[in-house]
Amino acid sequence: MFRLISLMFLVSVFYSQFSLRAGMIFPSEEHAKNLVSFGGGYTLLENEKMPLNIIAEYSFADELTVIEFGPNLMFGLNEHIFLQASALYSRESSHGISHSDIAVIVGAAYELNHHLGIELLYGINGDIKGPRIGLSFRL
Repeated sequence: MFRLISLMFLVSVFYSQFSLRAGMIFPSEEHAKNLVSFGGGYTLLENEKMPLNIIAEYSFADELTVIEFGPNLMFGLNEHIFLQASALYSRESSHGISHSDIAVIVGAAYELNHHLGIELLYGINGDIKGPRIGLSFRL
């Protein structure tokens, strides 16, 4: 999966349908570590009002790693504000033990310009529940 994300990063330099993502996940559980997240996306359906993307993200903190992959649907409220929802396949690995989940993520994105956006989201991914903040960059 790390190779897939790396490949999406390299290809995004050349194709405008690709985007790069980076952010933080703040789990609401007590004593949980914040996770750093990065990844990429590809726009399957370019539409001003409702773009459909496929995204892949890799998140990590200490001995916990999370890989998420799946569709992301956005709904444009106006020129700059989008609501978004994702249902992602998730693979978690902690202390050598791995398991799969479905992550559900909802929130809003604000496009500063056509290339740069800020995302404020809330995600539920098995035991990892909490707010997420991120930046997205589209070429």
